[in-house]
Amino acid sequence: MSLPMPGPVARGSVIAVVALAPVLAVGSGAHAAPDPVTRLCSHATISCSVQVPSVWGEGETHSVAVTGQPGTTLRLRVYRLVAVPATTSAAKNSAGKHDFVAWGRPFTARTDKRGYGETDVALPRLPAGTSGGPVLVAVDGADLNDLTTVLGTWTTLTSRTPVVLGDGWGTHKPVGTDLALQVEAVAEGTAFDVEIEDATGWHPIGTTSTRECVAALRCDVGYRLPRGLAGRQHLRLVNLTTGTPVHTFVAVPDDAPTSAAPLAGPAVGPVSSALPGATAHGIASATGQAGGPGTTAVRRPRAANLELPEGAVTAEATTQIRSAHPSAAVSGALAALVLSGVAATAWMLRRRSA
Repeated sequence: MSLPMPGPVARGSVIAVVALAPVLAVGSGAHAAPDPVTRLCSHATISCSVQVPSVWGEGETHSVAVTGQPGTTLRLRVYRLVAVPATTSAAKNSAGKHDFVAWGRPFTARTDKRGYGETDVALPRLPAGTSGGPVLVAVDGADLNDLTTVLGTWTTLTSRTPVVLGDGWGTHKPVGTDLALQVEAVAEGTAFDVEIEDATGWHPIGTTSTRECVAALRCDVGYRLPRGLAGRQHLRLVNLTTGTPVHTFVAVPDDAPTSAAPLAGPAVGPVSSALPGATAHGIASATGQAGGPGTTAVRRPRAANLELPEGAVTAEATTQIRSAHPSAAVSGALAALVLSGVAATAWMLRRRSA
């Protein structure tokens, strides 16, 4: 016995089911899962951030912390800012004279139920004769041309070889007076001396060889160019802690030399300042001015007693968070309607065949 054809009500229900099924499929798949940064920065009260110690010595292991949406895994990497010819720079800063070079391996950190995550990261030692300087800890693979939209933070990498900025003079230097050779990104507890070469070898002419430099901050290495010299003199800066020369330069004794400003380090600016929901990280110099190596502007949380970064997300970011999944409600309503139609169809078919 063949089943009777469904009546108008049952037929209408079947049509509704068929018509709504494609819509449900489109609605449920239209909103892709957010990327890790968007997810981490989507919490209404916990700012997303990457936080590291203000000083990181080569070869050392330190903790890297992340804050934001609980249960989020973030893949990070360390990038050194190194000097390169501007013509070959792919991702250069505003000055166009430095480039980011990945240092060490990528690593991950995952936030717990409090919105805090931490992992230990070991950085390799730099090659001999390589100086440290500003280092960016940021999302692996991020576009580093615009740091305002990158989630990350700065730190200063210290090395056995310092960054030499100069002594305030050009090649021609005054004689018989104290000079100060400025260095920075120095490993803590390092002492330096300046030596001059003559026919018998190298001889110290430093005036501060017994004073140790403070890590990362600029340090003045004092020396005095002897009187009675003529012509070009070869000098070198020696790391007394390791016993190795780390920098060489030339000096011409002059009774009336022209001063020259010390070299400036690479220009570094705030990170994440244009990223909704993020805590912007700047970097302060030894003189307290923004834009030079020094300490991060945000306190680092403590794992045992959670101390999240100050500052909530902006009103705009909060609006984006609340409206991030508009298709979810639509998909839910469509699903309920489809299930209702299926139930009605089955009931009508059973009734007519009874």
